[in-house]
Amino acid sequence: MAYAPGAKPRDTLKARLILALAEGKSYAQIAERLRTTRPTIARWKHRFLEWGIDGLKARHPGRKPQVKERARLANWLRRMSRTGKSAGRFSYRMIARTLGSSKSTVHRILRAGKLRKV
Repeated sequence: MAYAPGAKPRDTLKARLILALAEGKSYAQIAERLRTTRPTIARWKHRFLEWGIDGLKARHPGRKPQVKERARLANWLRRMSRTGKSAGRFSYRMIARTLGSSKSTVHRILRAGKLRKV
Protein backbone atom coordinates (compact mmCIF):
# COMPACT_ATOMS: atom_id res chain seq x y z
CA MET A 1 0.00 0.00 0.00
CA ALA A 2 1.24 3.51 -0.81
CA TYR A 3 1.52 5.54 2.38
CA ALA A 4 3.61 8.57 3.15
CA PRO A 5 3.01 10.74 6.21
CA GLY A 6 2.24 14.29 5.17
CA ALA A 7 1.66 13.38 1.51
CA LYS A 8 -1.12 15.16 -0.31
CA PRO A 9 -4.18 12.96 -0.96
CA ARG A 10 -3.86 13.58 -4.71
CA ASP A 11 -0.26 12.29 -4.70
CA THR A 12 -1.29 9.24 -2.69
CA LEU A 13 -4.08 8.53 -5.21
CA LYS A 14 -1.62 8.69 -8.11
CA ALA A 15 0.82 6.35 -6.35
CA ARG A 16 -1.92 3.83 -5.50
CA LEU A 17 -3.25 4.04 -9.03
CA ILE A 18 0.15 3.30 -10.61
CA LEU A 19 0.79 0.45 -8.16
CA ALA A 20 -2.60 -1.09 -8.92
CA LEU A 21 -1.87 -0.91 -12.64
CA ALA A 22 1.51 -2.59 -12.02
CA GLU A 23 -0.30 -5.39 -10.14
CA GLY A 24 -2.39 -5.99 -13.26
CA LYS A 25 -5.70 -4.73 -11.88
CA SER A 26 -8.37 -3.72 -14.37
CA TYR A 27 -9.62 -0.17 -14.77
CA ALA A 28 -12.97 -1.22 -13.27
CA GLN A 29 -11.28 -2.67 -10.17
CA ILE A 30 -9.07 0.39 -9.71
CA ALA A 31 -11.95 2.82 -10.25
CA GLU A 32 -14.06 1.05 -7.64
CA ARG A 33 -11.25 0.61 -5.11
CA LEU A 34 -9.91 4.16 -5.37
CA ARG A 35 -13.27 5.83 -6.07
CA THR A 36 -12.08 7.49 -9.25
CA THR A 37 -13.00 7.42 -12.93
CA ARG A 38 -11.60 5.58 -15.94
CA PRO A 39 -10.48 8.80 -17.67
CA THR A 40 -8.48 9.71 -14.56
CA ILE A 41 -6.82 6.30 -14.55
CA ALA A 42 -6.02 6.57 -18.27
CA ARG A 43 -4.60 10.10 -17.86
CA TRP A 44 -2.18 9.16 -15.07
CA LYS A 45 -1.22 5.91 -16.75
CA HIS A 46 -0.39 7.76 -19.96
CA ARG A 47 1.64 10.43 -18.14
CA PHE A 48 3.52 7.80 -16.14
CA LEU A 49 4.34 5.70 -19.22
CA GLU A 50 5.47 8.75 -21.18
CA TRP A 51 7.44 10.67 -18.53
CA GLY A 52 7.90 8.29 -15.60
CA ILE A 53 7.75 9.74 -12.08
CA ASP A 54 8.09 13.28 -13.46
CA GLY A 55 4.78 12.79 -15.28
CA LEU A 56 3.01 12.45 -11.94
CA LYS A 57 4.08 15.86 -10.71
CA ALA A 58 1.66 18.77 -10.91
CA ARG A 59 2.02 20.74 -14.11
CA HIS A 60 0.86 23.99 -12.50
CA PRO A 61 1.70 23.72 -8.81
CA GLY A 62 -0.34 25.99 -6.56
CA ARG A 63 -2.22 29.20 -7.12
CA LYS A 64 -0.69 32.61 -7.65
CA PRO A 65 -0.06 34.32 -4.33
CA GLN A 66 -3.17 36.32 -3.55
CA VAL A 67 -1.09 39.12 -2.01
CA LYS A 68 0.15 40.10 -5.47
CA GLU A 69 -3.33 39.81 -6.93
CA ARG A 70 -4.72 42.02 -4.18
CA ALA A 71 -2.02 44.66 -4.76
CA ARG A 72 -2.61 44.64 -8.54
CA LEU A 73 -6.34 45.02 -8.00
CA ALA A 74 -5.87 47.86 -5.48
CA ASN A 75 -3.52 49.68 -7.88
CA TRP A 76 -5.96 49.26 -10.74
CA LEU A 77 -8.85 50.61 -8.63
CA ARG A 78 -6.73 53.62 -7.61
CA ARG A 79 -5.84 54.34 -11.25
CA MET A 80 -9.49 54.13 -12.26
CA SER A 81 -10.56 56.56 -9.55
CA ARG A 82 -7.77 59.02 -10.50
CA THR A 83 -8.70 58.97 -14.17
CA GLY A 84 -12.34 59.67 -13.35
CA LYS A 85 -13.60 56.40 -14.78
CA SER A 86 -15.37 55.57 -11.53
CA ALA A 87 -18.62 57.08 -12.80
CA GLY A 88 -19.62 53.77 -14.37
CA ARG A 89 -19.54 50.46 -12.56
CA PHE A 90 -17.30 47.62 -13.70
CA SER A 91 -18.20 43.95 -13.47
CA TYR A 92 -16.00 41.34 -11.81
CA ARG A 93 -15.51 39.72 -15.20
CA MET A 94 -14.40 42.95 -16.87
CA ILE A 95 -11.94 43.69 -14.06
CA ALA A 96 -10.61 40.11 -14.20
CA ARG A 97 -10.16 40.31 -17.99
CA THR A 98 -8.31 43.60 -17.66
CA LEU A 99 -5.96 42.24 -14.96
CA GLY A 100 -5.52 38.79 -16.52
CA SER A 101 -7.02 37.12 -13.48
CA SER A 102 -10.14 35.05 -12.83
CA LYS A 103 -13.47 36.58 -11.91
CA SER A 104 -13.58 34.36 -8.82
CA THR A 105 -10.26 35.74 -7.58
CA VAL A 106 -11.40 39.33 -8.13
CA HIS A 107 -14.70 38.62 -6.39
CA ARG A 108 -12.98 36.88 -3.45
CA ILE A 109 -10.54 39.76 -2.94
CA LEU A 110 -13.21 42.44 -3.16
CA ARG A 111 -15.49 40.57 -0.75
CA ALA A 112 -12.74 39.80 1.79
CA GLY A 113 -11.06 43.20 1.81
CA LYS A 114 -12.16 46.75 2.15
CA LEU A 115 -11.68 47.32 -1.57
CA ARG A 116 -14.71 48.31 -3.61
CA LYS A 117 -15.60 48.11 -7.25
CA VAL A 118 -15.62 51.48 -8.95
